[in-house]
Amino acid sequence: MITRTFKVLGWGAGFTPATITAKLDGETVFSGEVELLDFGTHNQTEDAAPVLFTFELPVDYEGYKRMSITVDDAIVRFGHIVANYTEFENELEISTSGAGHYRDISVLDAGILDSRSNVSINGIAQEADRTLGTGTWHWHVMPGSTFEHDFFVPLGLE
Repeated sequence: MITRTFKVLGWGAGFTPATITAKLDGETVFSGEVELLDFGTHNQTEDAAPVLFTFELPVDYEGYKRMSITVDDAIVRFGHIVANYTEFENELEISTSGAGHYRDISVLDAGILDSRSNVSINGIAQEADRTLGTGTWHWHVMPGSTFEHDFFVPLGLE
């Protein structure tokens, strides 16, 4: 069975490192320190953003997953979730990103890309502003906080 790798992208806010523990459906997929880079014009795209941690799922999995991320020691700004074997469209055809290329798993929602839903921080529901150009794209999580959300995993294509 081929697995696909998911990368959770993100940045810091002046402090480094942060300690992160990430659980997927209750199972720990990452626990440790991560070096944080400040957000800037050179690292804000899905191709250039820093990777906070990775996890794997079978390529044939499609459905929702629940993620819980505890943050300590520094503020973390969570961005896109990208994966390999992800379908994308160009002007000519629908293709797959393959083993070595990563694409955002989000479905376009009113111009704002975010694969997360049912977001809460410390148990308090968070609303995403989906205003084009100014809406929620990144989630800022303070030290000592837990960031929880669902996200949809699209079927991977080999």
